[in-house]
Amino acid sequence: MSRQVKLAFILTLGVLAMSSASILIRLAFGQGVPPLVVAAVRLGVAAAALTVPALTRRRSQEYVKLGHRQLGVLILSGILLGLHFATWVTSLAHTSVISSVVLVTTTPLWLGLASPLLLKEPTPRVVWLGIACAIVGGVIIGTAGPAGEGQATAWGNFLALSGAVLAAGYLLIGRSIREAISLLPYLWVVYGVGTLVLLVMVAIKGQTLVGYSPLAYAYMSRSSASRSSASRSVPRCWRWRSSVRCPNRRRSPGAR
Repeated sequence: MSRQVKLAFILTLGVLAMSSASILIRLAFGQGVPPLVVAAVRLGVAAAALTVPALTRRRSQEYVKLGHRQLGVLILSGILLGLHFATWVTSLAHTSVISSVVLVTTTPLWLGLASPLLLKEPTPRVVWLGIACAIVGGVIIGTAGPAGEGQATAWGNFLALSGAVLAAGYLLIGRSIREAISLLPYLWVVYGVGTLVLLVMVAIKGQTLVGYSPLAYAYMSRSSASRSSASRSVPRCWRWRSSVRCPNRRRSPGAR
């Protein structure tokens, strides 16, 4: 199989995994699984799938070279990722799938707004035009909903939008640390921290990770495993969103 065909296959697999996630989550809800449990299991499966490749001898040496500040950035990135999943998955219990997905995928919008302020990077005019269109579309979606369910739908839309903002923060923070650590070790730590955050939230709510049907666990874990598989295979410049530049060279772990 040629490199181009392999990349196209893996990219397609990733798109299918991401696009089917909300539907699988709704199906898990139908099996009686609470939203926070769904989020914790999904992210936990992704972290577990990356454990072996992330802890090879060559990659494990990267953790030793990280400074305290960089470790703190890694942990903060994981916390934001965990909160992103908590808000987005919970939103699917309160609003429609299409509203939740459209709003949570406004992450590039928030990155476009934050980059000039936090990173001092100019935002092209065409991006501002896209942001304006996204805001208009978000307003339309946010004010729409079934009759008699306005309050619940608005709460779900707010959670989905919060998930988008948290994801933007996760990506902005991850941009700096990714110059000091390769992708798989980075993802393993961030996914692990995010899972711990979700497990704490599950415990606070008095919920449990066990006792659900095998079908429920299949719904929760299926797309997580697919996404983790794609993460291990696609070159890193393909994996980051357009707002995060692929560096021409890798800086030393101490570089800022």
